[in-house]
Amino acid sequence: MAARAALSRGIARMVQFVSSRRTLAELLRAGPLPPDQAFSIATQVGRELSAAHEAGSIHGYLSSACVQLSTESGRVCARIAGFGAESPTSDSVSQIAPELRVGRPATLAADVYGFGVVLADLAAAVPAPGLGTRWQETVRRCLEPEPGRRFSSIAEVLDALEIPPDPEQTSAIAPPGPAPAEPRQWGDFQLLQRLGQGAFGEVWRAWDPVL
Repeated sequence: MAARAALSRGIARMVQFVSSRRTLAELLRAGPLPPDQAFSIATQVGRELSAAHEAGSIHGYLSSACVQLSTESGRVCARIAGFGAESPTSDSVSQIAPELRVGRPATLAADVYGFGVVLADLAAAVPAPGLGTRWQETVRRCLEPEPGRRFSSIAEVLDALEIPPDPEQTSAIAPPGPAPAEPRQWGDFQLLQRLGQGAFGEVWRAWDPVL
C-alpha cells in the first residue's frame, strides 16, 4: 500500500512537471509577466544563444514560439528549440529578420534580430512602468532592418542590457584552434579550423570538395 501511494505521488509530480512545460509565446498570451521573470528568461535565452554562436551554430528563426519553458524547483527554465530547422515555425514567419524573408541565408545578425523579437515580446508583457528605456533602446537596435546596424553579437546585446556573461560558458567553450599543419579528413570533409569545443564534442570549419 505504501509503495502504491509513493508511486501515485511520483506520477502526480511527473504530470505536474510535464503540464508546466510551454512555449514562451504561450506564457505571454496567458497574462502579465513580472519584470524579474522577464529578465531571467531573457538572460537564459541570451546566454544559450551566445554559447551556440561560440560553438558555430546559428538558429536563424528565433522567436518566442521557439523558446521552451519548464518549471524546475519553482524556477522557470528557458531553452531554445529548433536549432538546425530549415524553415521558421508558422508562429514566427512574420517575425524573422527582413533578409531571411527575401531568401538570404541565416546569419548571426538574423539571430540578433530574433533575440530582439523575444526581448520585445517580453517587454510588451511586463506591466507599467515596464523594463526601462535601456531595454527599449536595445530592442530598437536589435530590430534594425539593415543587418549592419544591429549589434554585432549576442554578447553585445547582453552587455547593453547589463546582463553579465555566463561564468560557465567561458570554461565550457574552448577558443578557436589553429588550422592543422596537415590537412585532416573526416569522411568526405577536409577539416580547416577548430572553432570550439564543449562537453559534447568539437566544432570544426570544414571544406567539402564535392560541393
